[in-house]
Amino acid sequence: MNVQSMTKAIKHKHQLKRGIEMPTINNNYYTETEAAKELGVKVKTLRAWAALKKGPPRAVVGRNPFYRINNLVNWVGKQEKVFTKTDERGV
Repeated sequence: MNVQSMTKAIKHKHQLKRGIEMPTINNNYYTETEAAKELGVKVKTLRAWAALKKGPPRAVVGRNPFYRINNLVNWVGKQEKVFTKTDERGV
């Protein structure tokens, strides 16, 4: 799945959830819980990444972190690695 199709899928999924579970501040941001769910990690993991200054970029309002949907998609895209046969064996 490329970044564009992932963006569309996440936005579509976000629109389906909007107003049903945990609402976001608007259509462009996820709460910490929503971001963790989308990435398939625990909230604790997102917090650890933030403390280590790694992981997806976030904005903190008060004590509440928010993740821009497009930034999550871009961050996931940057995590992709292409392996060659020599990379897989470490040779």
